[in-house]
Amino acid sequence: MTQLEEFIHKFERPYAVKMDNDFVFFGPSSKERFLSKVVLFLLLHNIIPVFTAPRKPWNQASIEGTNSVFSRKFWNRCHFESVSEIDRRLADFNLDYQRYLNYQRPDTFKENKNFSYCVYFIRKIYQEPDSTQGYIQIGSKRIILDPSYINLFTLSKWDLEKEILYIYIQRERQFEPEPPSFYLQLVKKIPFEINKASDKKVVDFYLS
Repeated sequence: MTQLEEFIHKFERPYAVKMDNDFVFFGPSSKERFLSKVVLFLLLHNIIPVFTAPRKPWNQASIEGTNSVFSRKFWNRCHFESVSEIDRRLADFNLDYQRYLNYQRPDTFKENKNFSYCVYFIRKIYQEPDSTQGYIQIGSKRIILDPSYINLFTLSKWDLEKEILYIYIQRERQFEPEPPSFYLQLVKKIPFEINKASDKKVVDFYLS
C-alpha cells in the first residue's frame, strides 16, 4: 500500500490495478468471499482491483516484459559497488524506460464517473476431476459452470454493494463484411456475500 501511495503521488491515479492472487493482495486463499486491506485501500482511492488468472503470467504481459528488460538491461548486466550506486543508476534506468514507453504524466486527472465498489477476477474454466462440469475458483470458492465453457476464460464482477457475483465470457459478433466485434455474455449470477472474517475496517465500511 505504501508503494501504491508513492506511485499515485509520483505518476497518476489509475482507474484500475491488475494484480496476481498473492496472499498480500488477495488475502488468505482458505477463506471465501474475503476482502483484504489492499482491496479496501484501492477502493477507497476509487481504483478498481482486477485479479489475474492464477499461473497465467501472460495475463500480466506488460509487467513480465518490464521485469525481463530490468533483468537483462540493468540488474544482471551491471556491477554495483554500493546501495547508493544502485539507487542512483536505478533512477536513470527508470527515467530512460519512461522515455522508451513515451510515458507522460497527465496534467489533470479525470475522475472515473462510472466507478462502483466492485472487484474483478480473470479466471480460466477447468473441468471438475470427477465430473464433466466446468468450474472457476475464487479464493477457496469453487463455482460450477456449464461444461461447454471449459478452457475458456471468464471475467467475473463482484458487486460489493449488492453482494452478487456476475460471471461473463467473451462472445464474437459477425457483421459481414465488417470485422468482428466482441461483447460480454452473462453466464452466471450468484449471491456472493462479504466474509465477516474480513478485516474489521473492511466489514465496517461495507456493512455499516
